[in-house]
Amino acid sequence: VDELILEVGALPYNRFGKHAGFRIESVSNDSILKKIGLRSRDAILAINDIPIKDESQAHAFFEKIAEGEKVYIKYRRRARTSTIELVPI
Repeated sequence: VDELILEVGALPYNRFGKHAGFRIESVSNDSILKKIGLRSRDAILAINDIPIKDESQAHAFFEKIAEGEKVYIKYRRRARTSTIELVPI
């Protein structure tokens, strides 16, 4: 999980002067994040409708993906907010 965090370069994301999640700086073509539809510069705002308020919740995001759990990911790309449903295979 820590390796994935370093690989994508997850950085804090602030909106209107408040912490609002984290931004994915780099998504490689073979990354799991790319496969689920996320891109470089997307901001992850919530996991399963729980807003990401601190670093530990950002870490939990990557753990849930690594564990293959069903996850709803709320993210912001440019000026649009969307949700991806990640379902284990």
